This record gives sequence, structure tokens and C-alpha cells, in this order.
Amino acid sequence: MATLVIKIGTSSLTRPETGDLNLSAIARLVETAVALRRLGHRVLMVSSGAVGVGCSRLGLTARPQVLAQKQAVAAVGQGRLMGLYDDFLRNFGSRWPRCCSPGTICCRDGSTKAFARPSKPY
Repeated sequence: MATLVIKIGTSSLTRPETGDLNLSAIARLVETAVALRRLGHRVLMVSSGAVGVGCSRLGLTARPQVLAQKQAVAAVGQGRLMGLYDDFLRNFGSRWPRCCSPGTICCRDGSTKAFARPSKPY
């Protein structure tokens, strides 16, 4: 059984002209992941985009530059993303029991990288 990792970036989640969530694109991504699971593949969805979604949700026109602000905006966006993924998974009849839990890596140079760490691989 193959393990497939589907990395979903901000540009796949949002509309470029407005920054708003592209719900039809998210639905298609989830539907594809569910179909792959039904074919017997193990699927891990890794989603970035929490900062972008948080900016949109909070009405910000620019991404924050300060680490604490990025983390706060990402927290807003991550909650929205996990809720959407959960809703779409249920709508497609998936019995996926868990979503990925988010985290942020702070590098020695002060830069950050967002990542998702599964509670259990599927």
C-alpha cells in the first residue's frame, strides 16, 4: 500500500485576486484524497496556508512580519482550515478519525516554517 502525501499550499486554498478561501478547490482536494483512500492508499494531507487564511479572516491586506503576529494570524487561520477539512471529509463520507495537528518551527536564524504533524499516519 502506497503512502501518498498531498501538500496543499496557500495558493491552492485561496483565490489570487481576493485572498478569500476557494471552497470549491478545497472540496476537490478533499474529494481526491478520499477517493485515493478508498482505493487503498494511505493518505497524509499536509496543509500550509494558515497565515494566508488568517489574514483573509482578519481582513489584513498584508502578511505580518513580526513572529508573534504571524503566529497569532496563523492560529486564526489554522482553526478555520481544520474546521473546513473536517466538514468536507464528513460530507464526502470519510471516516478519517483525525486531522493533522499544526505546529511552527522556529529556525536558528529567526525565520519560521509551518508544518503539520500527524497524530497517526494513515
